[in-house]
Amino acid sequence: MGFGAVIGTLADSGGALPHYPILATTPGDAPDTPHASATADSVGGFVFDALPPGRYRLFVRAFAHRPDSTQIEVTAGRVDTVRLSPQFFECVR
Repeated sequence: MGFGAVIGTLADSGGALPHYPILATTPGDAPDTPHASATADSVGGFVFDALPPGRYRLFVRAFAHRPDSTQIEVTAGRVDTVRLSPQFFECVR
């Protein structure tokens, strides 16, 4: 069995969101299950370079933003690209 990879960017409407962790969870994971993670670099780029094939949800929580996630299907020998774009929380009066 081979591995697949995911290359992505983490940015909002103002640009890159560096230094936030992105988790790769699988459906049915228990809350205490260890998850693969990657951290966005100084330009918002991140890489998961060796994920077993399967369905994953990439999830991020960035300060002052709503959590964001996207679902991906990882295939052995393939590199996919994704973009996570959390939105700012809006103040309600």
